[in-house]
Amino acid sequence: MIRAVIGDSFLAELIISTAATRGGVNPADFYIYSQNYQRRRELMENYNVNTFEDLKELSRAKVVVLAIPAADAAKTLARIKLFVAPDAVVSSLIHGLKLETLENLFPNRTVARIALTSFVINGEGVCTYVTGSVNSQEIGEIANAMLSKIGKVFRAANEQEFELIQEMFLATTLTAYYSINSIIEGEIKAGLPMETARKITSQIFKGAAEVVSEPNALLEHLMDRANEEKDNLGITDVAQKIIDKYGMWNFAKKSAKDIPTAKKRFYHQW
Repeated sequence: MIRAVIGDSFLAELIISTAATRGGVNPADFYIYSQNYQRRRELMENYNVNTFEDLKELSRAKVVVLAIPAADAAKTLARIKLFVAPDAVVSSLIHGLKLETLENLFPNRTVARIALTSFVINGEGVCTYVTGSVNSQEIGEIANAMLSKIGKVFRAANEQEFELIQEMFLATTLTAYYSINSIIEGEIKAGLPMETARKITSQIFKGAAEVVSEPNALLEHLMDRANEEKDNLGITDVAQKIIDKYGMWNFAKKSAKDIPTAKKRFYHQW
């Protein structure tokens, strides 16, 4: 199945590189369309993907992935819309481009919006998609084939839910990052080697994530017992003293100011 990737952005490379290095989709099935010759050659050489030299060849693609910055979207979409096959699935990574606009540009086709809602690309991240009014049964398989090696794939119930997830992900990701680093910073101040602090803290957070994502009766019972007994055991007081002593939240509070700047920089790449 030929998959056309329109654009040479960071997101385009992320989709291609993940397929090339982690499997799921044959890199040779990806065809790049970019007017930047040097960048196009770079992607072809690095990941063994193909290219469309002529826009007319775009009609061969079963899947068209729009991975261009929002600022360039209008010009590029006007150029390609006449060459997209009638039965193609059009998926967009363009931030802010609504399903209604996609359906107007590509009528009677299955269209979808995709968000790579995590910086993690090792199979443990999160990807979200939402489809328009014309639903192809293949869209789920296509989304999973392209995105599952990046992370867990979720289908949003509607565009409003999709946009809420998209808006929340950066703040959530950065908050988690800052929180983990603030704890590591405190552990290093306490005397732990950096590598030990990183490994222990990351494992603790992985375990906590499992408890939250897949709770069971035994774990809930144990957590309830721990909450009931923590004051008698003095755990709360000890934990608070450690947090205060090593300033474990100082890094998080200080770094939280960077979220608006980070968000602006990230979306600029889209």
